[in-house]
Amino acid sequence: MGVAPRRLLFEVTETSVIADVVDARHFIDSLHKTGCRVCLDDFGTGFSSLVYLKHLDFDIVKIDATFIRSMARDPVSHVIVRAVVLMARELEKQVVAEGVEDRRTLEMLSQIGTQFVQGYLFDRPCADHPALQGAQEAIRPS
Repeated sequence: MGVAPRRLLFEVTETSVIADVVDARHFIDSLHKTGCRVCLDDFGTGFSSLVYLKHLDFDIVKIDATFIRSMARDPVSHVIVRAVVLMARELEKQVVAEGVEDRRTLEMLSQIGTQFVQGYLFDRPCADHPALQGAQEAIRPS
């Protein structure tokens, strides 16, 4: 049972991009050629984040949880998140906010137009999560 490449999303951390931008560009291009999508994870933690958005063709920008967790009480974090969401929208990228842990933060993210969110507000990771039932059988080769 195969998986359509358009359903696969590869996350590339900003730290790994810093290690070798040229190699990262080739990797991202090869994934796009197969039909997969690519997400820049932990956006905002590196020193040259904007350079990566300009020179690497990411489909999705995932804002680091450091900014998300503090945005409800820290006006600077809120401004940064809002700016990243606006910038990503203008660049035709999707946005994921990671680290959403409370309703107030979720509401703030919704108000500024964040498309996707993830975090402990919704669920906590666990090995026997109901959503994973049957997953092992589905990925085993026959």
